[in-house]
Amino acid sequence: MRRDVAQLARATTEVVVEAWRHSGQERAQTFVQRVGGADHAIRVRLVWLTKSVEPGPHPTVPLASLGPLELGEFVSLEVRASSGEGHLYTYAPLNVKSSTPCALEFSESLADLDNYTRATVVHVAIHTIVMVIFSAAGVLLFGVFVVGRPLGKLVDKVHRVGLGDLSAPLALHSHDELSRLASAINEMCKDLSEARADVRRETEARIATLEQLRHADRLKTVGRLASGLAHEMGSPLNVISATRARWARS
Repeated sequence: MRRDVAQLARATTEVVVEAWRHSGQERAQTFVQRVGGADHAIRVRLVWLTKSVEPGPHPTVPLASLGPLELGEFVSLEVRASSGEGHLYTYAPLNVKSSTPCALEFSESLADLDNYTRATVVHVAIHTIVMVIFSAAGVLLFGVFVVGRPLGKLVDKVHRVGLGDLSAPLALHSHDELSRLASAINEMCKDLSEARADVRRETEARIATLEQLRHADRLKTVGRLASGLAHEMGSPLNVISATRARWARS
């Protein structure tokens, strides 16, 4: 806006200076009034740069802020009222033969810019909120399907291993750390199953050996009982046999 107004101010200033030089001050003021009427987006006024000229018109901004005009420079200021309504004021010095320094005041309302700024802020805020919602939904879905479910399966598998169930290997169809952890758990369960089978076989072998030892011990005991019984029964039988033999001789 400052650049556009500055370009307009340069063109208008040259025309006003030429009109002032050739047709006088009144002709120049009439041209300025025609160019900067109320029906234009940018209003133009011829203002006097001193308070000694009464009635004005005088600049809208304080004269103290228009010092660069004395050096032939343009001055552009943004002024806002207490209601928030703002205007952009641009002042262009007029190099004309006049007892009182004067300049052209270009004023443009900032309402369109404010409305555009507010609309842009609302637009950006809405898009940001929508992006945050979709991002949160995406992160939630990603966490549930990519992290949550595999972690749930891992926890369930560890719980079953703790209860002694080493069956049903865990299968995760991914290529990340969770998949490698599942493979490690499966290898651990496989090693535990093999160790359990080895322990079972050794236990069964020990039980079989113990049964054989017990059987041999029972046979040994039976042998001892049979030997003792034979000894105990042998003595009376020998006496009876000897007695019968004496009776037979007599």
